[in-house]
Amino acid sequence: MRFRIDFFLIILIVFNTALFSIGTFAVRKVSWGMNKADVMQAEMPGMPLKDSEDMVLYKDSLFGYPGEVEFIFSRESLKAVVYRVSVERYDADDYLKRLHGMLKSKYGEKYTRFGIHRWREGSITLIEEKHSQSLAVTLIYSEQPLESISAPAIGQLLQTMKEIEKNQVQLDFDHKL
Repeated sequence: MRFRIDFFLIILIVFNTALFSIGTFAVRKVSWGMNKADVMQAEMPGMPLKDSEDMVLYKDSLFGYPGEVEFIFSRESLKAVVYRVSVERYDADDYLKRLHGMLKSKYGEKYTRFGIHRWREGSITLIEEKHSQSLAVTLIYSEQPLESISAPAIGQLLQTMKEIEKNQVQLDFDHKL
């Protein structure tokens, strides 16, 4: 009898773990771990703007603004989805208000460090880069925090984030003087 109970508990734990893994955070029509062919079939079977070993890039939009969506892979497994849009400066405040509102309603409170906003323990990252005539917005959904993903495209994003942090620290320092 004890063997049956132990066996039943093990099966139950394995089954629940498998169900949780299958249903883990998905973006758009894809799930973490899908290979590039499956992502391309599920998302946009048309011609990508760019296709390399570790990424596929398509035209897309985010809240009505045209941009790009990039699917990033590591070891043939989907690790991140990155949206990039450019918003005209006159519309930037309204756009950010709507975007932050959507992210808050869907994922809860954010934490911000040096102008880089994160939700879900770093698996959702929003980068805002203000320019003289526009606002560049990068919204990243990742399987795990970016720092733990090994892929060239992620390395470039992390470099951008470091530059933003460095610039913000310098601005804060100059402002205190």
